[in-house]
Amino acid sequence: EIPSSRYHPGLRRIFQLLMSVVISAYLLYDFPRFGRSLKGALPLPYQDPLHELARRFDQAVGGYIRGQLIVAALVGLVVGAGLAIVGVPMAWGLGFLAGLFNFIPFVGVIISSIPALLLATSLGWINVLLTLGVLVLANQLEAHLFGPLILARATAIHPLTAIISILLGASLFGILGALAAVPTAAFLKMIYTDYYLESRFHREG
Repeated sequence: EIPSSRYHPGLRRIFQLLMSVVISAYLLYDFPRFGRSLKGALPLPYQDPLHELARRFDQAVGGYIRGQLIVAALVGLVVGAGLAIVGVPMAWGLGFLAGLFNFIPFVGVIISSIPALLLATSLGWINVLLTLGVLVLANQLEAHLFGPLILARATAIHPLTAIISILLGASLFGILGALAAVPTAAFLKMIYTDYYLESRFHREG
């Protein structure tokens, strides 16, 4: 018998975590089947258009994820090489950490910077300043070059649109909004160009 969660809140959290993992695994394994079942439950005239819409949304999100992976790899490379030149211990490991946390807008930069600056203190204040310069350079390259250009190409939206989308998403919904901003903008652009501009309403009024 499982003890009451009122007396064992830790056990309840562990149980909820395990159940979440199990449910997520089943959903991932049977996702195609769930998709077919959902499509079959829709009215027949709407099945093919909604299936095409879902496919295009998947392309937008997939392009964003691929672009983020490339950006993260470039940021990790810049940080790792820069810290190695400065002489910071575990430079390439810190570069990997910077690339990994680059997926979290704004907060990820702070998280990955703390261990690099702490390790640089053992080398002297000049190395700390140089380390800070490397981190700032990587952040600026990611914000103004890597991110806008690569994500814009991967999602087929203008770099300025990508920047504005991230800032707007972050201001409205925080970190999750920043993460979802670019794929949402790409999806809305697809709706506008492929559906609205091709619609009878747009052509004939």
